[in-house]
Parts: sequence; structure tokens; C-alpha cells
Amino acid sequence: MNQITFAGRIEKRDFLRVQRALLHPGWRWAPAIVLGLLVLASLPGAAYRVFLDRPLYYLSRIPLGLFLLAASVIVPMLAVRTAWKRDRATNGAVSGVISEEGIEWHGAAIDIRVPWEHVSAFRIVRGVPVVFSDEHGTFLFPSQLFVSDEANRQFRQAVEARVRAV
Repeated sequence: MNQITFAGRIEKRDFLRVQRALLHPGWRWAPAIVLGLLVLASLPGAAYRVFLDRPLYYLSRIPLGLFLLAASVIVPMLAVRTAWKRDRATNGAVSGVISEEGIEWHGAAIDIRVPWEHVSAFRIVRGVPVVFSDEHGTFLFPSQLFVSDEANRQFRQAVEARVRAV
């Protein structure tokens, strides 16, 4: 295999898109679950009769429900944005080489060599190739890192030949 070089910037939009897609499913479904519970709690019928018996008790629960709904939307967004600020290895300008030995990654704050035996998985997440390492986390390889479509295709073939796809 020839060495495949890459260099460029990991754009914030690519990073955020991948991070949102990799969120735990519980966080992705939390707003819908909380909203569903709020709707169920406010249904007419038996709940309405109970509400008439103790209106202050149930009215005091509305702000809590709205807070939980807002938190279920805001917390995942903040977590993803915080990851961008925290993760110095993958944001900003990066360069490196894909070779027979593994992946060599040079970022603003980190230089890493990841042998193929430490690469655990490969996945295309919303159009962005992502390599998962046992020891070093995730590495994004958007197409703008490669000089040509051919180099991008060679990268994908090299990784797929050595790593299991998820």
C-alpha cells in the first residue's frame, strides 16, 4: 500500500454533525419522551377530573415539565459544543499519513501514531468517515482532508481492509 497523506482543517460543522449522530439514543429521544409525558399528563378525562380536585398541585408541576423539556433539548447541544472546545486532537488544522503501520495524526496540540491493531472500527457517519481507536478516541476524515477523490477512495479502501466496519 502506498502512503496516503492528508492535511487540512476539520470544520466545526462536520465535527458537530458527527457528534450529534453519535449521541446516545436516550439523549436523541429525550425531548420526544418528555413531550409525550407532558401531553399524557394533560389529557382530558380522568386526569382532568383529578386536576379539578387539586389544581394547585398540578399547576405547580407545569414549570417542572417545561424545565425538563428544555433541558432535554439544551443539554445534548451543550455537550456537543463543549466537545468541540475540549477536543484539541481533532478540531482545527490536522495532517498525517495512512500507511502499512497505521495512522499517523498531527494536530495543533497532539501527535499520535495509531497502529492498525489499536483501530477498533470504521464507520461513515452522515457522510464523514470516522475511525475509532481503542486508546485515542475517534478521528474524523472529511473529504476536504484529501488532495483528490482518488486519495479519499484509497483511504477508505485501506481502512476497510484492515478494520471492521460498524
